[in-house]
Amino acid sequence: MQVLTGNDRFVGESYRMGGVGSLIGISNVATPRWGQLDIAGRAGQFDKAIALQAELEEISNLVFSEPIVEAVAQGRATFHNIRRFLTYHLNAQFGR
Repeated sequence: MQVLTGNDRFVGESYRMGGVGSLIGISNVATPRWGQLDIAGRAGQFDKAIALQAELEEISNLVFSEPIVEAVAQGRATFHNIRRFLTYHLNAQFGR
C-alpha cells in the first residue's frame, strides 16, 4: 500500500518511513522549495528533505497554524449543524 501524508510538519519523516508523497498546503505557497523537498524525499535523500522542510516551517506555521486550524474546525462544525438542520426539515416536509 502506498501512503501519502497530509501533515506539513511530517513530510520529510514520512518519506523516511516509506511514504511516497504528500498532499499538503505548503506546496501551494512555496512551490519551488516544496518541489525540491519532494524530489529529495522520493530520491531517498531523507536528511536533505528534512532540512528543506525545516526551511519551510516558518511559512507553514504562519499560514497553517492557529487560528486557521480553529477556523477550519469551526467551519466543519457549522457545516455539520446546517446539514443536520436541513436533513431534519427536508425529512419533515417530505414525510421521510
